[in-house]
Amino acid sequence: MRSRPYLQYIEDPIQYVLETTGLLDQKPQRAAHSPKEVEKLDRQLSAERSKEVAAATPTGVMEWNTTPMEEPACKKNTPHGKTSRQYNSRH
Repeated sequence: MRSRPYLQYIEDPIQYVLETTGLLDQKPQRAAHSPKEVEKLDRQLSAERSKEVAAATPTGVMEWNTTPMEEPACKKNTPHGKTSRQYNSRH
């Protein structure tokens, strides 16, 4: 696993750039965790998030759409009691 760069949160980035003379006077920051510690924390967080997703997901068969199938338009009855195909063929 490649080491990830350390990210530092800066409350007011513009002021920070001014204070560090365009970041030229910025002191290097060391990573708070070693790569192995980060990997371990990643696995723990992944397991925690997986549990959250599993708890929020309903069990059983899931469908995208539960709307009952409608009768095709050509078979629906028109106001005159005939199917739309019969009705349309005469009009």
